[in-house]
Order: sequence, then structure tokens, then C-alpha cells
Amino acid sequence: MSLEHIELIDFRIFRAATFTPGKEGTTVITGLNGTGKTSVLEAMVYLGTQRSFRGAPREAMVRTGTSRAIVRAELLRQGSPTLVEAEILPAGRSRTQVNRKVAHARKDLATATPVPSFPQRISLL
Repeated sequence: MSLEHIELIDFRIFRAATFTPGKEGTTVITGLNGTGKTSVLEAMVYLGTQRSFRGAPREAMVRTGTSRAIVRAELLRQGSPTLVEAEILPAGRSRTQVNRKVAHARKDLATATPVPSFPQRISLL
């Protein structure tokens, strides 16, 4: 499986952003502190788990002053495209779709969007 692109709308600090990783090899996201590197990873993990790996509540993922966030990604799995979309609402029920069909269970998302996440804690001595 490969990520073709991910689109963020009103997610964390992003009003609208699209991220497209390189086609081959490893993609490294770099930038200054506070520019959204971890937020892009959080959006990717959210599509597969409906949770923040940071342990943040949904309202923290919706950009301040807006009523919802959208995360949309196109994945390529064995040559077949898969569209995964999430609407995150700070209050009420958020929803996630796989190929425009509502995903009723997290296992549906885990199958469509397998995302291992290994959060690290860094201790300074």
C-alpha cells in the first residue's frame, strides 16, 4: 500500500493543505517547530484509527474558529485506488468513509488504511 496524497481542510493549523509523498523510497518531512509536521502524521493515523496518536480530543484537531475538519487521502493498494475520507466534528458524531461508503467499524478502516504508529517520548538529561 502507498499513500498517493493526503488533503487537510481546517485540520489543526491548516486551512487547506495537500501533501504528496515521493513515489519511491522514504519520504522525510522537515521544517521548523510549529509548522505542522506532526499534524500531517496525526491526520494519516486518524484515517486508520479514528483517534489521535497524541491522545488529543477531536475538538483539538479542528482548526480554531471552524466547525469541522476534513482529512482525505488516496491510497494505492495492489494497483487499486482507495479513497478514505474523515469529517471530524468537535461535538457530535464524526464520520469516516472508504470509497464513499460509511465505515461502520474501526476494522474496516484498519483494512483500508493500515497505519502503524510508534509514538516516541524523548527525555532530555
